[in-house]
Amino acid sequence: MNFQSRLQKLMAYSSTKIDYAKEQERQTTLDFHHQLKGAILDAVDEGLIERDPTRKAIIKGKAPRAKKIKYLNQFELHTLIANLDIREEPNWDWFILLVAKTGMRFSEALAITPGDFDFARQTLSLYEARHFCYLEIFVAKIEK
Repeated sequence: MNFQSRLQKLMAYSSTKIDYAKEQERQTTLDFHHQLKGAILDAVDEGLIERDPTRKAIIKGKAPRAKKIKYLNQFELHTLIANLDIREEPNWDWFILLVAKTGMRFSEALAITPGDFDFARQTLSLYEARHFCYLEIFVAKIEK
């Protein structure tokens, strides 16, 4: 491969990275770089390309924006669980406990029906998962 061809490949990678970095935070750009670099290194190992254009790449991106906290920390979760009103009859506190103990998505929990529980095997089957995958969560986690 001649110098001109190598330079074109390097410039193409740099251009792609620069275009991506204009709209993304630095960490996202770095993650993109690592994914692309992995594929490129595989191509180098297999002899499809001679050199790694990602070598010594400078990663840029936008400054991180303020993020909303999307989860409870462990102390907040324990406080929430301790304050739930768990009675014999079902209420929304049971729903909150189910989500907190299993880690399932809110939409998955809303899709649960009584037929999804198998108390004999102590499992809960989620057929309505995000990507229609089958997942079993042990009821024993909920009972603790």
